[in-house]
This record gives sequence, C-alpha cells and structure tokens, in this order.
Amino acid sequence: MVALDFPPARGGIQVYLSELARRLPGVHVIAPAATSEVDDGPLEVERVPLARRPGWWSVPPLVARAVTRVSGGGYAGVLLGHVKLAASMPRLAAAGARRVAVCTYGMEVTSGRLKRLERWGLRRAWRVL
Repeated sequence: MVALDFPPARGGIQVYLSELARRLPGVHVIAPAATSEVDDGPLEVERVPLARRPGWWSVPPLVARAVTRVSGGGYAGVLLGHVKLAASMPRLAAAGARRVAVCTYGMEVTSGRLKRLERWGLRRAWRVL
C-alpha cells in the first residue's frame, strides 16, 4: 500500500486505508516520514522522507520505493491510496506490477480536475476502488 497520509488524521477521509492495512494480512505500507511521533502499532510501515511541497511533487519518492519493491519481487500487487499516485502507473508497470488498484473517492474523480496522466493511470488500473 502506498499512502500519502498514514496513519490518517482521526476522522480523515483516508481512514479506510488504515482499516484495510490493519485487517488484511501481510500488508506493507509505504508512507511519508512522520512529522511528529506516530504509533504505527503492529503494522509494517516504511517511512520515506519527503520534501513537503503542494501538488504532485510529494509522489515520486513514494513511487520510487514501491517500484524498487515490485522489481525485487516483494509484492503480489500494489494498492495506491490516492488518485495522484495513479500517475505512477507507467513506472509500476515497467517494474513488473501486474495488479495495481487505486483507491479514490467521489470529488477526486467527478470534479473533472484530474490531470491527464492521472486519468490515464486510472484507465489502466487493475481495479479502482
């Protein structure tokens, strides 16, 4: 699982990602390094240091880590926790990812504000949740 916000803020829209990670066996989470002390509990969370900038710029280091894991044969599939991450589909496919699912929610998709590469990635996803 590649997440932009993990664990999510209490009541945050991405709480469902946290619940998926806790309930599915063998989930490995790749998330930005925490800015404060975070208790990941029993989950395996790989923290990636990011330069926090608005927009798409926070995505490449997370995707690079996932690509490294996929090419090493460590993943059966990849779950992308935000529509911004769908833009990484070409890199994940080139690394050998066969099953890439993208979690998204209403306004991200229906507002018409998706970037061209994000739309392209969503069309090529194994599943869109």
